[in-house]
Amino acid sequence: MTLDQYLESIRDKQVAVIGAGVSNMPLVSLLREAGIAVTVHDKKTAEALGEQYDKLSALGAQTVLGEHYLDELTEDIVFRTPGLHPGHPSLEAVRARGGIVTSEMELFFQVCPCKIIGITSSDGKTTTMTYEFLGHAGHLSSGRQHRQAPAARGAHHAAGRSGHRRAVLLPADGHAI
Repeated sequence: MTLDQYLESIRDKQVAVIGAGVSNMPLVSLLREAGIAVTVHDKKTAEALGEQYDKLSALGAQTVLGEHYLDELTEDIVFRTPGLHPGHPSLEAVRARGGIVTSEMELFFQVCPCKIIGITSSDGKTTTMTYEFLGHAGHLSSGRQHRQAPAARGAHHAAGRSGHRRAVLLPADGHAI
């Protein structure tokens, strides 16, 4: 399934995104641009979110804010933030009523058209070395158009690294790192 096919398949669904932080904004933007109704749930108030709240409003996303932000997750599909345990009682309630609990990363794995190589490292040296190794082995052609995977956009920039990529989306015969 491609990303466009996935978005089309959920067009008539109510979607929740848990967490109004910077890392979820690309997901909210993607869903809203596809015409999908999105409600963002966050523990912070509108005042505490500040500029993030203004961006959500400009995108046309609904919000459920404050201490009880997880009390009534009524949406069909819930994208949880990585910081929220998958077994949280509110998420279990979504599953019990037949809703889908997923994440941005799960969506990436579902729609990525190529092989995926996962690397865990703290400084990026292992990631960079593996990227170079695959390039020298001919798996990363310099003539190809490379683009950063949606799920990983900004990962290095947020960490203060501008010269390396943690994830690259390649053609179907390539690899995602």
